[in-house]
Amino acid sequence: MGDLFRQLRQRKVFRTATIYLVAAWGIVEVATTVLPLLGLGDWAARLVLAIVAAGFPVAVGLSWFLEVGRGGVTATGAEAGRGVRVGQAALLASAVIAGLAIPTFLFLNRGSGPEVGQSAQASSAVPDAVRQDRTVAVVPFRSVGGGEENAWFSDGITEEIVLALSRFDDLRVLSPAAAATLAASGASPAEIGSALGAGHVLTGTVRRAESDVRIVAALRDSETDDVSWTDQFDRALTVENIFDVQAQVATAVAGQLQATLAPARAGHLGVVPTSDLEAFDHYLRGNYELVRRTPASVARAVSEYRIASEIDAEFTAAQAREAYAYALFIDWEWSFPGASAGELVSRGGSLAQAALARDSASADAWLAAAYVGLMAERDAPQNSLPAFERSLALNPSSPEAYHQYGQTLMQIGRFSEAALAYHAALALDPTRAMTLVPLSGLAARTHDWVGARRWIDSAVAVGPGVPYAWALRGNIRNAGGDHEGALADANRALEIDPSYSIPARSVLAAALHASGDESAAARELDLALTGLADPERPGQTDALFLGGALVAMGRLDDALTLVESAQPRSAWLWFYLQHPDFDAIRGDLRFAAVLSDADPRSR
Repeated sequence: MGDLFRQLRQRKVFRTATIYLVAAWGIVEVATTVLPLLGLGDWAARLVLAIVAAGFPVAVGLSWFLEVGRGGVTATGAEAGRGVRVGQAALLASAVIAGLAIPTFLFLNRGSGPEVGQSAQASSAVPDAVRQDRTVAVVPFRSVGGGEENAWFSDGITEEIVLALSRFDDLRVLSPAAAATLAASGASPAEIGSALGAGHVLTGTVRRAESDVRIVAALRDSETDDVSWTDQFDRALTVENIFDVQAQVATAVAGQLQATLAPARAGHLGVVPTSDLEAFDHYLRGNYELVRRTPASVARAVSEYRIASEIDAEFTAAQAREAYAYALFIDWEWSFPGASAGELVSRGGSLAQAALARDSASADAWLAAAYVGLMAERDAPQNSLPAFERSLALNPSSPEAYHQYGQTLMQIGRFSEAALAYHAALALDPTRAMTLVPLSGLAARTHDWVGARRWIDSAVAVGPGVPYAWALRGNIRNAGGDHEGALADANRALEIDPSYSIPARSVLAAALHASGDESAAARELDLALTGLADPERPGQTDALFLGGALVAMGRLDDALTLVESAQPRSAWLWFYLQHPDFDAIRGDLRFAAVLSDADPRSR
């Protein structure tokens, strides 16, 4: 052994290996930074890595047999008598590197997917397909006998049943939001199941009285419309009884579909989050407001969650949802009364960590921790991925978690994996307009305007009340030359909700400019600029729409100035600046500097 090490030193094998590794590291760093900027996919950087990896054993092997000196390449030691030529050595080394690089590239490439629009393997957090006969569409349980004022209670019961069903293996549970739209249009359970690709549909009613509750549930076969199971539960109105009924419903449905309870989740089925009915009521009211996704409704949700936690300081779920609500305010750049974004991060982080300390198996707590963490470290989104993945492992039926997971992956350039996560969210809830929106953005990024239009048309169809979807479709119509359609879409967005008018007015300005109405275009742009919360520090979404409008109107220097002042310079800004709206200034050094500074992959 000692003789071997002496030979390795004499033949300078160690030195060669060290020099090679240092040089290889530099090559890979340059490749991963420069190649994406040239428009090449992730495969290019992996190919460079494969070649460098394959070259390492060749370099070490040649250093044993050959020595490079002033006289060129000569054989060393016992091999000296055999002789060697530089051309022969180079040819042999190239052949060996090529032979090793091909299988190495295939190995490195096996876990990555192609760009959007091509087939891709699922990432570890995206579930495998589940048979249709084990897919359940849950229709929101109807409130009966109590009027619409009890809708928040029946919706809460439905959500908890979905969560209980998600604890069973081999069972796919579709979000109630998916079935709600169809049910509102008058579709029958069988039609709902057929439309959503679910073999079974769970329906029910909730009747709440002052001191008791009645829950009726029924499971139907989508193909035959036959009722395969039904039951009625009359209980005294306590939190314990409500969760006992939810567990019984979930167990009965799973039994009908021959699904097994995951051992790791068995201990949480029917677990009561709080024993205080008043606290639970405030929690359900908060959930009802949270899904509305407006600044006012989310603020009301915060208030309800806070009251629930004040009543029961051990109410983990309420604390987790409050933390999540704070992250929504930061992410959407809404103003929260009496608190800055930094203060909301601090509050949300404390609440999420407290919730995890009480219940480390709470999917809501992990989701809140991931989302708040993402807001706290906008320059390093990848740090929040493990928490998102943990949340999904605990509750694989959460379209919200898949959506936010996809958003995070998209910010760091893992576009194929992001698309898979979005599709997983849509598989659970095809009516999520705000998940269809980023799929449109991914297509637009690659100038696939047909795909972008298809996705955004779907978003408008399932979410006609989402102004952002209308504004983005107007932007895509402008890109395709349909300026009249863009004007109609932007005006529709303003009709729905004018509280955040920058996207719609930016689209109007670009469309009016293209139509030749310069004065009207300038007026709309001025109105959009007056909507900035801080004109000196426009937000990332502001930069996307206002910057794109300025470019479209030929005000390139103004567009560059706005892009330079956009804050924060985070991963979202990096993604937005890849939009084709900025192609006219993409070659400018000022633009390139901002893009490079915001690139999360360089950190």
